[in-house]
Amino acid sequence: VDVDAVVVEGDDGHSGARDRAQVLDRVVILEDGRWRAPVREALAQQGIETGLYFPSITSFSPYDDLATAALPITEQISPRMLTLPLHPGLQPAQVDEVVVALQQSLQRIRLEG
Repeated sequence: VDVDAVVVEGDDGHSGARDRAQVLDRVVILEDGRWRAPVREALAQQGIETGLYFPSITSFSPYDDLATAALPITEQISPRMLTLPLHPGLQPAQVDEVVVALQQSLQRIRLEG
């Protein structure tokens, strides 16, 4: 499955900045934060693990007692972020499987409205 913004890491052993960029390719920003839980559930039912690795810093309990600045962009994007599977052994066919499952989950969620 060829989908824009999904990059499959090559086996050229490249490291450094390219590797860090590859990780970000596995982060999805959903149109609606309310979709995140149902998408995660649908993917989990298919054996696809997801993560929430980038919570808003304003939700970290060590900062509860400190004065905070307004972070409207962080607060808008953080609940919409979802991390897809990423590891060095991920094969192109597995990436395709994740992408198709994500597409199907989002289509179903949109239809259920």
